[in-house]
Amino acid sequence: MSGEKSIRLPLGKVCRDLIPHFRHVHLDPESIDILADNLAGEQLPLPAWDHPAFPPTAGPILDGVVWLGNALNFCYWVPEGEKMWSIPITGQRVVDAFALFGLLNSAYQNGHDLSDASVLKSDIVGSLFASGQGYLPLVEERIRILHKIGHIIEKNFAGRLENAIAAAGNDALLHAGFLAATFPSFNDFRTLDGTVVPLCKRAQLAAGMLHAARLARGAEGLINTDQLT
Repeated sequence: MSGEKSIRLPLGKVCRDLIPHFRHVHLDPESIDILADNLAGEQLPLPAWDHPAFPPTAGPILDGVVWLGNALNFCYWVPEGEKMWSIPITGQRVVDAFALFGLLNSAYQNGHDLSDASVLKSDIVGSLFASGQGYLPLVEERIRILHKIGHIIEKNFAGRLENAIAAAGNDALLHAGFLAATFPSFNDFRTLDGTVVPLCKRAQLAAGMLHAARLARGAEGLINTDQLT
């Protein structure tokens, strides 16, 4: 199973070892210490992710919206003169990431089981984007990502997204690493002087959001979320 080869997080040691090689970034240790001291006594509440773009209850649909939404959560810039892509949610037009999450949630509610590999591989996903108004960059790339996820869960997880989510486990670090190792769209990395730096931005966002959204709905979250970068 492809998910068995995990990408290890956190990335602190990788980044520390590369500091002498940085050419475009300068770190100010004194300022970092001051910021850490200021934050040490702060209470930083988790977001509830209670926007109507998300399902109101915990369960497979919430998990699917979070995973698939983060797989598509990139690039909302529009050319000058174009209107941002939007969809209506509870009587108002919503843009950016919340529009994408809302689109997926709406698809589930309208009977399109996006947790099923056959649906993710079908033309249905393309028609979903067509229901929005305005300009959304990289639509074909987003469709390709959903198709690829469908093929992967069909091959490795009996055709069901919830099986992949269960396989990712409840450790946030392993969860994010699983996403990056299993689904190419989550495996973002750069190479600096021969060292591969796995950024795993959206993989970590997915794990963190899944944790917070589940907790806000009274369900069990993930562990080790404080170790996410």
